[in-house]
Amino acid sequence: CDGATLWEGPLPEGSPGSFSTGGLVVAPNGWAYVTSNVQWQDAALGQQKKHKKMGFLSAYKVETGELMWSRQQTSLTANAPSVGTLGSMDRLSVVIGVGAGPGLPPLHSSPADAGGGAPVALLSQLVAFDAATGEPTGWQYTPQPHRKAFAEGDSFPDHICLPDTWSNGAIDGAGTYYVGHMSGNMFSIRDANGDGIIDEAAGEVSKYYGGRSYQGSPGIAPGMLAGTPCDGLHVFIENEKA
Repeated sequence: CDGATLWEGPLPEGSPGSFSTGGLVVAPNGWAYVTSNVQWQDAALGQQKKHKKMGFLSAYKVETGELMWSRQQTSLTANAPSVGTLGSMDRLSVVIGVGAGPGLPPLHSSPADAGGGAPVALLSQLVAFDAATGEPTGWQYTPQPHRKAFAEGDSFPDHICLPDTWSNGAIDGAGTYYVGHMSGNMFSIRDANGDGIIDEAAGEVSKYYGGRSYQGSPGIAPGMLAGTPCDGLHVFIENEKA
């Protein structure tokens, strides 16, 4: 390999170009799944907001670069896709996180820090798509809105992580999805009853609050899960008596 570019995907029509902290993952089916944020001019938004941004999830054939499908999202995408089987489902799924990311923490702590005195509700969601078709599978999870304009635990001057909404995620061999969030929670999500829908009331979602937001992906080893919040490392060991 000489490092030459083998193929390059074109920008969507009308887009002047943009960037994303999303990523790319190559799946066992020989396809590459990519998250990105596309920016394009929208005259309907007026002169002050002429550049509109929206997230996309796209699938390409690795060998040829052929675009297999692309799906516009309801918000920005900033984490890399995770590909695997979820719960008891046999089909290959692609999971991504969407949502508007947090901003910088305030210079001085005050009751107005939650967003200049205005109510703050940063929305986010996890969504799964069929890896072959790009169609939503129905597997999704929406946490409570984050009620701060900045990430959990961020403060001036020495504790600024400025993470994305979601960390990168990971799917284990049992089909459980693990991911960190700007709220300081690490989530474990599994469709235990196999109906393809996540039911938090039925115990299919659990979380651990550590007080700081997440950026890196969880790490999985036999009987062990490791998470890397912005202030250190959390390691969870499987209870062999359970």
